[in-house]
Amino acid sequence: MSREDFSYSEESLEKNLDVFISYRRSNGSQLASLLKVHLELRDYTVFLDVVGLEAGKFDNNLLQSIRSSKNFILVCTAGAMDRCEGDIDQKDWIHKEIACALNSQCNIIPVFDNFVMPES
Repeated sequence: MSREDFSYSEESLEKNLDVFISYRRSNGSQLASLLKVHLELRDYTVFLDVVGLEAGKFDNNLLQSIRSSKNFILVCTAGAMDRCEGDIDQKDWIHKEIACALNSQCNIIPVFDNFVMPES
């Protein structure tokens, strides 16, 4: 995936979502869901991929949701970043999502739960 995949309209894209939540499905879904509920109780608009996407072009819809978010919450659970290390082609979804959030100038907010940074 190249930079162009993320940058076609960031300047003109309206940021109509308050928060996009990124998490590793294997161990971050409960915390991600809990964050979503608590943020929505405070009237934030939240995108969580288990409930936010319609059938169709999953990849583009997911990246578009990141582009239209003001804030990007990254749920950092044990091992969540392990697949990102050495992932030059951004085949890992969390890696893709982080790159898109950075290119879209989202505020990135890490939430830690038993997280240890992978050794390089």
